Amino acid sequence: MTETFLARRVRILRAEVAAEKARREAQKARNKARTSCASPATLRRLYHGPEQLSIGMIARRLGVVPSTVYKAMRRYGIPRRDRVTSMRVARKHNRRPRGAGEVFGVDYRKEGEAEEV
Repeated sequence: MTETFLARRVRILRAEVAAEKARREAQKARNKARTSCASPATLRRLYHGPEQLSIGMIARRLGVVPSTVYKAMRRYGIPRRDRVTSMRVARKHNRRPRGAGEVFGVDYRKEGEAEEV
């Protein structure tokens, strides 16, 4: 007995739906592996511990992009540092703190060395 056009089309569509479902499940697994860059304890230790690394520094150390670290921190409920603390940490690592002129009285926008305001 030959398969009707409609029955053949339904069989093909079911196969396509199953293949799409399998593709989405595989993508979910890849995304989960990609965003679980480190354990919550490791992220907390690197960010709030004695080293106090920035999100960018943690990302370089773990071999991922900063957005991956940021998303993992949000997922695990690790709070971000407040503005003053983050500026102190940036200075500790000899990095240019954002908006530091208002807090520390230093104008970092000028060329060369930082100048007192």
